[in-house]
Amino acid sequence: MKHDARDETLRAVLIEDTPREMADIRETLEGIGGLTVVEVVYRGPELTVRDALSKKPHVVLVDFRLVRPPRGQHVLPSQGSSLAALLKEKDRMPDTPVFLISLGRLTKEEPLIHIQATPRSFDGLLIKEDIHGDPDGTVAKICAVVSGYRRLAAKRMRTRQGLFALLGAREADFDVLLKADPPPSLVANRWDVTEGAQWVRHTLMAYPGILYDDLTAACFLGLSLGSFGSSKVAEFFAEARYGGPFFEESKRWWKSLLLRKATTYMLDAKEPGPPMAFGQLWRRKNRATKLSHCTSSGEEPADCVCYVLREPVRREYSLPYRPDARPAIMDEARVSYRAIREARKGFDPSLVAPDARSLIDHIRNKTQ
Repeated sequence: MKHDARDETLRAVLIEDTPREMADIRETLEGIGGLTVVEVVYRGPELTVRDALSKKPHVVLVDFRLVRPPRGQHVLPSQGSSLAALLKEKDRMPDTPVFLISLGRLTKEEPLIHIQATPRSFDGLLIKEDIHGDPDGTVAKICAVVSGYRRLAAKRMRTRQGLFALLGAREADFDVLLKADPPPSLVANRWDVTEGAQWVRHTLMAYPGILYDDLTAACFLGLSLGSFGSSKVAEFFAEARYGGPFFEESKRWWKSLLLRKATTYMLDAKEPGPPMAFGQLWRRKNRATKLSHCTSSGEEPADCVCYVLREPVRREYSLPYRPDARPAIMDEARVSYRAIREARKGFDPSLVAPDARSLIDHIRNKTQ
């Protein structure tokens, strides 16, 4: 499938140490449209960075492990994240996104570990299997990140209010955003593009609490994912749609605006209640509507999402979970009884909140 037409074709520099791999990736990505891939053979950190700079790329793709020097040359191996960090230095390409490319042996958590260890080094991980299996999705992701970077780079006044306005935040959300562990430079009104980009993508969009993905938004309102995605519901909540940098990469909704719209709707109907009661009221007026269905008890509506199963669950049939270092202002992660009972892949008992771990054996032994 060809990628949608764009005003321009983006230039991607691909840094690899294996010519055949480089050629395969270039042919795959260029076949979609939207990208021109320029090959740069790895020949040591400084020379490779110089080569990449000379190509004036919109985005750089770097092999995760660079271990094979060109024939006849003696070059020390390098981690792609180290090379990416050099590219991101202020006198080089600080406003250019950099992706690492891996064979796929990394776990999904490993990219975040690298980002936390070297917070400015790269912007994401692309798996070679995914590149070849879903080239259209890969190109769409790359283009979305480049677009987000450009929107941030176009902001000349790097104040926190300027960034919040660019996000489309209301003034009422400013205090909440400042509690979401923004980079110190943002608090000091001198943020740069990479810091802004990584905070938006790896905090605001990664953890529910300020912005919601479709599933979390649906459960928040007591609706099934299908009903939340209906044209009528989407139109009703249109003003809550996030339209800031990187919105093309992953659809999000402002929690505060979802809450305001749902609360107003219930008050107008003289039926105030918690946000998840919105779905029941909406269903009475729109019969095709379905409510969120708890994956553990079968009850409706469910009001949160199981972190492990990514399925709706009622709070009373889940336990607090600690899978990451999300800011305290974000929604608490929960793990459903079903995931615990079935010992689903990804469930780690040690990540259950300490004061709730004593319930694990009881949940596993319970038949319902």
